[in-house]
Amino acid sequence: PLALVEKMHPEASQEMHCHNFYCIFWFYSGEGTHIVDFKEYEVGQETVFFLSPKHLHTYRNLNNIDGLAICFTEDFLLKLDNELQGRIKAKLFYPVEDFSHCKISEAAKEKMKPIVKLLQETSISQYEDKSLQASYFASLLSLLLICIFFLYWIYFCTFSFYAMFEI
Repeated sequence: PLALVEKMHPEASQEMHCHNFYCIFWFYSGEGTHIVDFKEYEVGQETVFFLSPKHLHTYRNLNNIDGLAICFTEDFLLKLDNELQGRIKAKLFYPVEDFSHCKISEAAKEKMKPIVKLLQETSISQYEDKSLQASYFASLLSLLLICIFFLYWIYFCTFSFYAMFEI
């Protein structure tokens, strides 16, 4: 199973492509355009994109980009509680219309930074027990995704489609 957290490399500009895994692209800073399924979306400070497998995407005119790509396979979502897994998939990765992205407030980012740091460390560490490492990564990932939901309500980050939060 793939579990990777790495610094973004926008200079490796690519043609429109898709992945066979999930991706969370978190732009800490910079500007440009993220094209997903042939629709253009503005990249800006603290913009986060949630892509499921098979979404076509590429970038255009990226400048001064700093951020992370968090990539993982379905196996990591399968480790989550069924209800949580269903919510995460339905709300973040398979929304009814369009696809999901948001802008994270500075206060919300500060709350999530320790989790992201642990995700980064876990993805590059060499654990003897790979199963334990995968479970730890899945737990951190679920915590991050829960924080994104929770912090929306506290700090009102601006989500591009609000239907995500309908109950």
